[in-house]
Amino acid sequence: MLDRHQSADRWLAQALDLQPTTRSRDRATYLIWRADVTASLGDVEQACAYVHRAAPEVVKTRSLRNHHRLMGIHGRLAKYGTPATRELDERVRSLVA
Repeated sequence: MLDRHQSADRWLAQALDLQPTTRSRDRATYLIWRADVTASLGDVEQACAYVHRAAPEVVKTRSLRNHHRLMGIHGRLAKYGTPATRELDERVRSLVA
């Protein structure tokens, strides 16, 4: 399973590098997916960083699917109770409130 997550992370990194800045909704999707994979790899702080980057794009593009994805990964990360996840919690709550 670890190999699948590592492979997915490489693919998502490449997809994000190739994604034009004008495709905000797609960038947000890839960032959320990468956050999920990164959390599965055990790097909670980096996963929070990806969600931080994705959150404003989700709000800006008003994508219902990405909103649900954002809330899902937010809930998953919040369970860790680290400083990074608490900061993320404040950020997400302020954006989606």
